Amino acid sequence: MESSAASDVYKRQTLDGEWTLFEKTGPYVAGRWFSNFGMVDLEQEGNKVWGTYQHQDGELEGTLEGNRLEFKWWEGARGKPYKRAKVGNRGVGYFVVAENEKSLHGEWRYEKSKHWDGEWTLTADMPR
Repeated sequence: MESSAASDVYKRQTLDGEWTLFEKTGPYVAGRWFSNFGMVDLEQEGNKVWGTYQHQDGELEGTLEGNRLEFKWWEGARGKPYKRAKVGNRGVGYFVVAENEKSLHGEWRYEKSKHWDGEWTLTADMPR
């Protein structure tokens, strides 16, 4: 992401290579991320975020409020809605966006679980 002359207008490249201008109203998380569940590709429009990740052909969608992204995730049902995935292959989670917007860290759990089942970290830079 590159900043333009106005401090609240940014230029971004979408996953299909198009460049667009947008007004930044909060954290911007769209793009390709490295994670402990493989590559994650996120799209964002306003505070709505959705995307895919490598592990088990996963998908996620959620809402960004401040620096916290609350999301639903599902696996093994690529291209289908959350409720079409098997109960054991779906759940919820959250990410907290770092101040510099170069990482997100949070937790995930299965839909029926009462506790967090694991951590999930996304970084803009390739892990060493």
